[in-house]
Amino acid sequence: MAIANTKLNLTEKEVEATRGIGCRQLRLMRMRGTGPRWLKISGEVGRRGGRVVYPVADLEAWLASRPGGGEAA
Repeated sequence: MAIANTKLNLTEKEVEATRGIGCRQLRLMRMRGTGPRWLKISGEVGRRGGRVVYPVADLEAWLASRPGGGEAA
């Protein structure tokens, strides 16, 4: 059985590169509690430093729940 080479979590830079949401915007949403679910996998919560990642499944669910703009063609 082969294991697919898919990532379960994305860093801020990976989210920016693949989903178009900037690192600064992700940080602001994290601070406000309005963005996608995130995990701090090193360092202490509430302190600077450490590594933050976004679970892909939660990120995709959050993006799908966001209202779209414009009119349907």
